[in-house]
Amino acid sequence: MFNTVKTDEILDATIWCPNPTVDIDDDSDVSTFGGYTGPPDQTTDITLGRKSDTGTGLQGRSVIWSDGGNTLAYGTMFPPGSSVVSTYYNAYIALIVDIDGGSGAEKVGAFFTTATKDSRSQDISIIILPKNADVTPYERTITASIGDHVTLEVRTSLNTTELKWKLNNVDIPQGNGKDALTINNIRTSDAGIYECYKERNGKHAIMRLIVRGCPTRKYGPECKDDCPVCYNGGICDHVTGLCACPPGFKGVDCSYGCGNNYWGRTCGIVCSKKRGLTCSGTMFCPPDPVGCACIAGFHGDACDEVCNGTKYGAGCSQECHCSSGNCNNEIGCSGGPCSGGYEGNKCLDHVTCDDGKFGEICQYSCHCETSFSCSKTTGYCSSGDCAYGWGGNDCQIALPHLFKTITINDVTATNMTVSYGWTFGEDYGTGPASSYKVLYKSEEESTFTTITTTDDVFTITELLPNRTIEVKVHVCKNIGGQDVCGPDSQVETETTICSIPSKVVGLADISGPDYMVLFWNEVANGNCLVIYNVTYQLIEFDMCDNTSNEVINEGSVQTASYTLSNLSAYSRYRIQVTAVSNDVAGEASDEHTAQTEESGRQTNEYFSFIASILLSSVNMLHRIHLSSHDWRLILNTK
Repeated sequence: MFNTVKTDEILDATIWCPNPTVDIDDDSDVSTFGGYTGPPDQTTDITLGRKSDTGTGLQGRSVIWSDGGNTLAYGTMFPPGSSVVSTYYNAYIALIVDIDGGSGAEKVGAFFTTATKDSRSQDISIIILPKNADVTPYERTITASIGDHVTLEVRTSLNTTELKWKLNNVDIPQGNGKDALTINNIRTSDAGIYECYKERNGKHAIMRLIVRGCPTRKYGPECKDDCPVCYNGGICDHVTGLCACPPGFKGVDCSYGCGNNYWGRTCGIVCSKKRGLTCSGTMFCPPDPVGCACIAGFHGDACDEVCNGTKYGAGCSQECHCSSGNCNNEIGCSGGPCSGGYEGNKCLDHVTCDDGKFGEICQYSCHCETSFSCSKTTGYCSSGDCAYGWGGNDCQIALPHLFKTITINDVTATNMTVSYGWTFGEDYGTGPASSYKVLYKSEEESTFTTITTTDDVFTITELLPNRTIEVKVHVCKNIGGQDVCGPDSQVETETTICSIPSKVVGLADISGPDYMVLFWNEVANGNCLVIYNVTYQLIEFDMCDNTSNEVINEGSVQTASYTLSNLSAYSRYRIQVTAVSNDVAGEASDEHTAQTEESGRQTNEYFSFIASILLSSVNMLHRIHLSSHDWRLILNTK
């Protein structure tokens, strides 16, 4: 599911942005950001560009190191008049762009930097927001994990019924008229740049959703390994299991606070060498999955507001749990005593967790079927049963199941082929899929038949014709040597077609001067309705003149008998009958040749009387399956 990445293969790269909000109506307000690489990963192979079209287009090329020192003309992702600076210091190498102040809405949006060294590459994104926006996000970046539920919210003075949403420049109709967009059961395909707007004029909300490729506690190729504890807002990388630290913190577990003037993976870069100055007003974006934040000790859209009270850390997102007076708004608690329920020299560890949470810092949610609580240390559910959609000893593995609709093709009277392959990112949960369970039943049946297969396509056989079949699929993942299946897919239905009706046999007749009563053996076709098409053709008139009149189709007949009327006396006709089910026709009967009687041989009234008797009784006679010979014996006719 993921490529294995070694610890030393992750580049130390950061986006630096000294003005995370700009006034798009002020030509003197320049938008600036840069891609920085720190030791030992300094490289000049850095590019800058626009991540997504947020209303201004996405034309042109990225800018590169060789653009440094130049004022940009047309042809790049940045407006003409923008300038690029390339900087080379011992502590870092950086490529910086100043977006032209007179470019209006092009100064804001989603931007990126990509740094490459040898075979390693790092892509990082940033959102630069407008000042005095009509719609503003509550959070610029949000990090979620597979299986999480996330709500993106905005604040606005506009009528919320006028709001619309986009993801990566694609409309989200279900978000229309809402100031909050909830995404359940997160997939990696939900990641990207979200916009909420009335008009995409640059004064609207732009935010980024980062999705880790594993559930919260897991990392690794199949999301089986447990993450380490990451302190101070650090987040476990889903590929390596390393803690990615927010701005102002470092260490294998992000427990070391660097203060508000140092940044980079090892805090080796300073904002100012002058005493007392800080990184206030600057936003930093380390590699995912951390996302962007103000330096430790500051928050706000412009990163210039100091943390208040017991808040500390990057973006003031953390809470101190030490006694009054010992909370440093940059690095947290510098020592005890700790508040009730917390321990450790920095008061970061929980003595116990509230119900529904577990882990060293109560950072994980329990997923138990019959109770809200789990083991406070392992996540194990006392009942032994995980909540629907979760598996593993700690119930922290998001089981695979289908988001996309299963497809049913090649439907015959007895078979249908079902396609349902699970795809990571597009479908729910984590893989790989070790097997599938295909469940099906007809509408008349109360229980499903289950077939287990490792293939992502399966043909269901031995079905009955003209039956509506319900089909659903479970995707299974091997956990501890056993296949554990995720939730049901959406049920899809398809109806088998009718079998081709058999050939009509036993076609016979009783004739009068101007009519013929036809009858034949009834054709059965399961529960499919059978109708009959009757065709005839005059081939000899008055037994003298050969003719070749057109074939006349009498249309659909629902019984195994029919009377042809208004025929010519003493004439010969060629007749055929075909059985049809659901527009599927069987083989036509053998041609039957019959002759009407001479005019006056019997009165019309007599034959009308006989015909009425025949027609009223023919269905009863067919129920005992009379052959043509039997008909003639009963009627004592030709």
